[in-house]
This record gives sequence, C-alpha cells and structure tokens, in this order.
Amino acid sequence: MKLFFLSALVLTGAVTMAQPKIVTQAVISTTTNVIAPEEEDVAQVQNQGGGGGMNFRNFGDGETKSTTYIKNDLVKTNFKSETFRGSVFRNNSAKTTITVFEIMGNKQGISATDEDQVSMRKTADSMMQERAKTDTGMQRRTRTVTPDASVIYTEESKKIAGYNCKKAYIV
Repeated sequence: MKLFFLSALVLTGAVTMAQPKIVTQAVISTTTNVIAPEEEDVAQVQNQGGGGGMNFRNFGDGETKSTTYIKNDLVKTNFKSETFRGSVFRNNSAKTTITVFEIMGNKQGISATDEDQVSMRKTADSMMQERAKTDTGMQRRTRTVTPDASVIYTEESKKIAGYNCKKAYIV
C-alpha cells in the first residue's frame, strides 16, 4: 500500500513538471535597419502624389531600436530612431492601448480601446477607397508589389523564454 501511494505521488509530480511553462515575464530587444534600394527611381517616387509636398521617401531609413517588456497582461514597448521615439503601453485585460511619441520635436499621445481601433481602421479603409476612385496618383501607389526578400540565418543562437532562437537578417 505504501508503495502504491509513493508511486502515485511520484507520477503526479512527474506529470506536473512535464506541463509546458507559461511565460508571464519577458524582455525582448530588437534592432531594425531599413535601407532604401539604390536603384529605385527617386524622381518617380517624388512625383506620385501629383503636386509638390514633402518627400518622405527615406523617412523610415536608418536604425530603429525597440525593447518590449511583458509582465502578465501588461506590455510596454519603447522605440527610438534618428527621427522619432516613443512608447506603447498595452493592457491586454482592459483591452486598451496608450501610445506616446515624439517626431522631430512634436510630442503627441493616443489612447484607444480595441473597439476604437477597429472603428478607426474601418473609417480609414473607407476613406482610402473613396480617395482612390478620384486620385489617379493614389491608384498608381496602391498597386500590389511583391518585394524580393530573403532570410539569411547566422550561426548566433540564444535561448529566449525557453525557446532556442537563431539570429537572422531579412534582406
């Protein structure tokens, strides 16, 4: 009888230890480098909107670093580049997101629930569809282009949140 209870206790402990662990806390750091293709025709890109205006062609070029902190239902992401910096605070249980950012000296913030974001996306999509009907420059910009991309894996690896990860570049 003692052997039976001992066996049941050992089996229960083994089953408990074999369950997958749920990650409740993590820190994720990323660095993204964006480089516009040199062979791209700058004159064509600048004239797409029809009429003058600012050239945002290389606005996203350069290095952007971000760090994401996860703890239970709370997520915080800090990001920084040469032209902007900011933070995104997400509460998954309350389904709310707060974004604060600074772009070229202008500071702004946005607070939205998940329902707000769905509504804003629908409004933006319908506005873009209406505008595309009359703006010939926009019709040219919205065509689907499949970019040529390749993934290059390095020999570097790291264990993150219990997972073996390999470093890779998307080119």
